[in-house]
Amino acid sequence: MGSSEERRALRQRLTGTIERLVEAVGKVDARTIAWRPAADANSIFVLAVHTIGQAEENVVEVLGGEPVGRDRDAEFAAADAAAETVRARWAVVRPRLERVLDGISEAEWERERDHPRLKLAVRGRDIALIATTHAAEHLGHVELTAQWARAAGMA
Repeated sequence: MGSSEERRALRQRLTGTIERLVEAVGKVDARTIAWRPAADANSIFVLAVHTIGQAEENVVEVLGGEPVGRDRDAEFAAADAAAETVRARWAVVRPRLERVLDGISEAEWERERDHPRLKLAVRGRDIALIATTHAAEHLGHVELTAQWARAAGMA
């Protein structure tokens, strides 16, 4: 697979996964969005906000070189648990992700750079893969949390 096909495939997988996550958030009520299945578990809202923030940081900042000013800790303390908040955030971030992934050169796709959270050097393609797998993991968490909420009589 050539790098342009690889970038396109990763962009589609990343944006498609987050799109599914945003849709899942929109299918539950406000009480369920904020519900935590355990004291140390994350709510659907926190998972969604965190997933979008992580994708933006990895793709736009680490891969694209454009600072985003992410506050990771604030994602886990987020209290404005509303589906519209998630949809609005995604509407801003998605085109930025697509612009970077569609416009990155072959040299930048292959170039190693320091990853701020992993504390190691990774290639551009690996950064896109990290963002994509992370989003898929949290989509699963959101879907399971929604199922637990229904089983607990929340939804």
